[in-house]
Amino acid sequence: IFASSNGVVFITSLRNFYNYYKSNLISISNTIKVASFCLIGGFIGGKLGSHFSSKTLKLLFSIFLILICFRMIFSKEPEDKPFTKKSINLPTYVLFIIGLSVGIIAGFFGLGGGVIVVPLLTTFFKVPILYAQGFSVSLIPFNTFGGVMGYTVDGIKKFGIHFPYIGYLNLYVIIICSAFSMIFTKVGLNCAKKINKTLLRRIFAILLLIVGLKFIFTCIHF
Repeated sequence: IFASSNGVVFITSLRNFYNYYKSNLISISNTIKVASFCLIGGFIGGKLGSHFSSKTLKLLFSIFLILICFRMIFSKEPEDKPFTKKSINLPTYVLFIIGLSVGIIAGFFGLGGGVIVVPLLTTFFKVPILYAQGFSVSLIPFNTFGGVMGYTVDGIKKFGIHFPYIGYLNLYVIIICSAFSMIFTKVGLNCAKKINKTLLRRIFAILLLIVGLKFIFTCIHF
């Protein structure tokens, strides 16, 4: 399941990357720099996270999400600021801070960086949410490719190739799910462009709050 899920996310992320890039919401140079810095941060975060129990990590993560949620709700979307693709070519030291922070938090909690990139860019660096989403989308192929390759190589070693399985990957699941998800990623982007940006930020913040509360609930009851 996890292997096929990684495959679906990887293929969908490529389509999503194309949609955002075509809409001038992605800076390739930013993405490459941040992805590099994320590797360093991810290693540090993974080392730190290994010293905590799963329950403690969930509780810390839920607190982190709730704090970010309220920060996003009460901070203003910089809609009055002229912002273009060229203006999101942030200084290298800023990209280093973003990449290192995202990598450490993602590695510490064992999650993708998208949930961190968007609130970090919008609340601390005043990047409009659509550009922040584009930034997040551009990192996903890098984050998931390693996982897909790992599952494929390890799976082939253990189980070989037996169509529709390539190691742990189920090609039927990947093809069918990816086909539908690629259609709806374009729909999602079009909807995001039309929604009021402050409202979009608050919707994202509410989703973070729900996830945070869910983690607290699981920590209390298990």
